[in-house]
Amino acid sequence: MESWRPVPGYEDRYLVSDLGQVRSLPGKHKGRILKKQIGTHGREYVSLSRLGKVQKRFVHHLVLEAFIGPRSEGTECCHYDGNPINNVLSNLRWDTPANNAKDKLRHGTHSVPEYSRQGEKHPSSKLTADDVGKIRAQLAAGDACTDIAEKYRVSRSAISDIKRRKTWNKNL
Repeated sequence: MESWRPVPGYEDRYLVSDLGQVRSLPGKHKGRILKKQIGTHGREYVSLSRLGKVQKRFVHHLVLEAFIGPRSEGTECCHYDGNPINNVLSNLRWDTPANNAKDKLRHGTHSVPEYSRQGEKHPSSKLTADDVGKIRAQLAAGDACTDIAEKYRVSRSAISDIKRRKTWNKNL
């Protein structure tokens, strides 16, 4: 069952749920669910207003602040599963930037820029982990990088980077 709590700082106007929904209190806006938008880094936010001033707030922050408490100095919001729009309370925690970085490595959401993906999770990846395993086997058998590149429709330098473990370097 969904649980609702007042949004800190907006207790008289908004509620947030442990499932990541935000709604206005009954009255002028009839208790409607607020429309969430996606920010430039893929995180959901809502626009909260008071006295004619609008403030954009991340949904994950609102959930944690209402159900766990304010953020301690030196902590940030972490998503256990790495999905920045999964704002269910059970997926969120306040933790250190170092632990958040470890999470990002674990679920493959860390690289430069910070929010891009690695390996087959990268939107422009042409290869799968299975392909890379086969490529490494072909390289070990002495096949030429050019021939392998042609077969997989990637550049020769992509095969060379795999060979030197410059890319796809995780125990494949």
